[in-house]
Amino acid sequence: MLLETARRYNHETECITFLKDFTYSKDDFHRAGLQVEFINPIFEFSRAMRRLGLDDAEYALLIAINIFSADRPNVQEPSRVEALQQPYVEALLSYTRIKRPQDRLRFPRMLMKLVSLRTLSSVHSEQVFALRLQDKKLPPLLSEIWDVHE
Repeated sequence: MLLETARRYNHETECITFLKDFTYSKDDFHRAGLQVEFINPIFEFSRAMRRLGLDDAEYALLIAINIFSADRPNVQEPSRVEALQQPYVEALLSYTRIKRPQDRLRFPRMLMKLVSLRTLSSVHSEQVFALRLQDKKLPPLLSEIWDVHE
């Protein structure tokens, strides 16, 4: 979900827009109960993704690669998950070579963002857990997007 959040980042307003009309700034996230230690990395990640200038196909392939990640907790058959992931990795590599042949570092830079995403996802899980412990309520839209149900 954080990849989709990054995709919705507007660098001009420094806000993230969900749906059409729900725009959140850093202050909005803070008022919703999220800690600065979590908010800042979301916006930094979103800015970094924006600088890459990914198109919809690249985002979709990165999301698929992320979903089929064998090193997630509780994965039962990592080799099967890796086998499922491999076609998406190859598709992204081929796509970037065809679309931007002059930028040989584009593919590795995109994959490195998945490392950052993994760290951010861990922090996100901790933040959601802390919000539940504190019995804080997120705005309904953020609760739905981040699957935080009371």
